[in-house]
Amino acid sequence: MLRMTLQTQLVLRELLAEPGRERYGLEMCDLAGLPSGTVYPILARLEQAGWLESAWEDPALHEAAGRPRRRFYRVTPDGAEQARAALATVARTGRRSRIGSAAARLGEATAARLGGVAQWGVADRWGHPGRVAAGLASGVAFEVTGARP
Repeated sequence: MLRMTLQTQLVLRELLAEPGRERYGLEMCDLAGLPSGTVYPILARLEQAGWLESAWEDPALHEAAGRPRRRFYRVTPDGAEQARAALATVARTGRRSRIGSAAARLGEATAARLGGVAQWGVADRWGHPGRVAAGLASGVAFEVTGARP
């Protein structure tokens, strides 16, 4: 079973929004609101687990458009079933996802987008100085911590 970090959940939710549609990596970055250094390893893990399949676009298309070649990802039928079950389990158990300072740098806009409302404080739950955002993202509690801005 894959580790269901908040970032993995965000990528899966975007992929499951239209499971038959092919999406390329940078598109997933934009949709999930995550950096490429986070999204591409997640896509690789999902593909290794058999939840996704990928294919390179036709070279004629990217050459005609004058841009780099894209790798497209699509959820497999079995992967869609497993991903939905994994997301349901996370939502059912109310498991809290904590992510580190790299995710905190995504900023208040991302936290607000995820939870609708983000509550920011000046200390984490252990009383350490920093900033904290907490909210609810599609039934999954989340907390973002990081250094003071």
